Amino acid sequence: MMMANASVNFSAAFQVAGLLLIFISVVFSSYATSIFIRRRSQEIGLYQLIGLSKGGFALINI
Repeated sequence: MMMANASVNFSAAFQVAGLLLIFISVVFSSYATSIFIRRRSQEIGLYQLIGLSKGGFALINI
């Protein structure tokens, strides 16, 4: 019975760690995207001035 409890606790710890990793990844990705857009805002503005949509700009940068 002791092994079953340890196995359940170990499994729960991995689930919590996985959720924490996903949360950190989402926060980092949104932060990196905002920095990228801030640094290239003039370039994005020029592209939009000549008629490129935001979706078109996203395709260029992929």
